[in-house]
Amino acid sequence: MKKLLLTAGLVLAASTAHAADTTESGPMAANWNGAYIGVNAGGGFGTFKHPINNLSFDVTAGGFLGGVQAGYNWQFGQLVYGVEADFQGSTVNGYYTQFNFVNTKVDWFGTLRGRIGYTPIDRILIYGTGGLAYGNVKTDIANGLFVSSKTKAGWTVGAGVEYAIDTNWTFKSEYLYTDFGRSEIVPGYENGVAFQTVRLGLNYKFDGDTFAPQELAPDASFFDWTGGYVGVNVGGGFGTFKHPVIGGGGTSFDLTAGGFLGGAQAGYNWESGRLVYGVETDLQASAIKGSYAIASPAANPAYVNTRVNWFGTLRARIGYAPLERIMIYGTGGLAYGQIRTDFDYGLYSSSETKAGWTIGAGIEYAINKTWAFKSEYLYTDFGESTIFPDISLKRDIAFHAVRVGLNYKF
Repeated sequence: MKKLLLTAGLVLAASTAHAADTTESGPMAANWNGAYIGVNAGGGFGTFKHPINNLSFDVTAGGFLGGVQAGYNWQFGQLVYGVEADFQGSTVNGYYTQFNFVNTKVDWFGTLRGRIGYTPIDRILIYGTGGLAYGNVKTDIANGLFVSSKTKAGWTVGAGVEYAIDTNWTFKSEYLYTDFGRSEIVPGYENGVAFQTVRLGLNYKFDGDTFAPQELAPDASFFDWTGGYVGVNVGGGFGTFKHPVIGGGGTSFDLTAGGFLGGAQAGYNWESGRLVYGVETDLQASAIKGSYAIASPAANPAYVNTRVNWFGTLRARIGYAPLERIMIYGTGGLAYGQIRTDFDYGLYSSSETKAGWTIGAGIEYAINKTWAFKSEYLYTDFGESTIFPDISLKRDIAFHAVRVGLNYKF
């Protein structure tokens, strides 16, 4: 399923991480020198602008992305320098369906970046990155009246953290801000395309024998998933927020939505053989919104703007541990959150706390006996409700979330 794109590449780690759990010589001291290749998946979001004269037709953008990367690192003590190139397929787009007025999409993009990192503790690399970006941007105005498709150059900057699973495999989470600047669609009409991405990656490093074995306490590799835990998470969300008109013959003010999210979680697991059962609750602050604005000196910021201010979930989890310290799981249950909509430049406004449902999947890796790192995908649906009876307008709110988390197990 497309919705499970986040976890597809991560499952590949299960076939190689066994060496980290069973090696007699203990954990590996990472040497980051050398070349690597890998895969990644995640989501992108931002605001695409379409300035014309003193106006700007702005839309929220969001969507999935996934691709491949390759690079080379040089290590000097605790400092690591490197270069990396990647290429991404993308569904990141921003559109407003009323009259099919504007639709801008990033079909694909790539980057060529320098990386500089620091290893505060063995096997963990924290890095900053930046460099060239390039990609294909397509804009459709007024239902095909004006169409522009261009390969553009720009720049990108970001940061990430990478963990050495064993001598050859590393797992990373990364944030990038990418800007393709402005370009002309037709005389006097431009698009301005910039977006943010949150993605996860799995790398295979060549020359694995450069990792040095260290001593290991007799029980340091053993991990039991049973017990309580607390943790934090961060990521991004994206989807389509719909605003159907009651009795409007199918008319709907539909918007791409996207934005950051972050929060905390707590739960409890029971392990039975290779099966792990659990419950988890989380609470998230959210900047996920969908908006369409005609920005001008005389106008308020947005014609229609719907935002998820915060949300939480209460979910069951069921997982399978193919290896001692790796758990692959499915999850689902109750969702609740506060949603606010402003329509017609704030003339109508509605805010309510809604209940819905959520479902997803993830993978969790036990770093040691008390700390575990997870990556997770959730699809959350708050359903449809009437928000403005006076103008017979509804809203239908659903979105995808991609996030990473760190748990402390008691």
